[in-house]
Amino acid sequence: MNPAARIIDANANRAREALRVMEDLARFALNDPALSAELKSLRHDLRAAIDSLADAGLDRATLLAHRDTDHDVGTTITTPAEPRRERLRDLALAAASRLTEALRTIEEAAKLCATDPSALGGASASSATLESLRYRAYTAEQKLALGQGKGTFVSQEESVRLKNDNLQLRKLLAELRAQKSAPQPALPSTKGGESAQRPIPPGTRTHVVQAGETMASIAQKFYKDRARWKDIQDANFYSTSGTPKIKVGQTLIIP
Repeated sequence: MNPAARIIDANANRAREALRVMEDLARFALNDPALSAELKSLRHDLRAAIDSLADAGLDRATLLAHRDTDHDVGTTITTPAEPRRERLRDLALAAASRLTEALRTIEEAAKLCATDPSALGGASASSATLESLRYRAYTAEQKLALGQGKGTFVSQEESVRLKNDNLQLRKLLAELRAQKSAPQPALPSTKGGESAQRPIPPGTRTHVVQAGETMASIAQKFYKDRARWKDIQDANFYSTSGTPKIKVGQTLIIP
């Protein structure tokens, strides 16, 4: 039995079935005549591309002869998410993924027809035709999944929820813009204009500065990484123009 023929036959079936699901969604769920027509055209062009493989000795009869569903080890392999489709959009995405993956597999197997004529019976159909079908499928997938045509997969209930969420987001953005434009209170400062130390919340891990210590040496002590001195600075001091000086006996937050 020819493995390449089995691969092409199985994926041709998978692609046709996926296209039928996508076409029905565009027709009955989206009521989109243009997308329905495009998917129908894709279906017919796929059939023509598969038929052209007859030049490589892979006509319909040969493909059917190499079909062996009873001994297909993949028929019992499933994933937990495979039998579940919560929304029509999920159905569209699943079908579109099957389509593009199947087309890619057929395209690669068709190339084998040209590179190994002794195994597959001669010259194959041009893989450029199959590649073109795959690109058209990508576009159809986008239109179907996003409802870019006449209809939409979004239910009325979901539409109301999305509208309310959008209003809440707009309100939040307006509040954030107002806060950003409001005058900011001056940061507390010490002599020389250096920003003051932040207050220490109760229960915070702290360290009392010892003689000879720097924020880098304290970072090495607690984090085994001198480069994390900046974490200690940011946790203890308001924005500064330089590195704040620490003093013996000063209590620091260790974040």
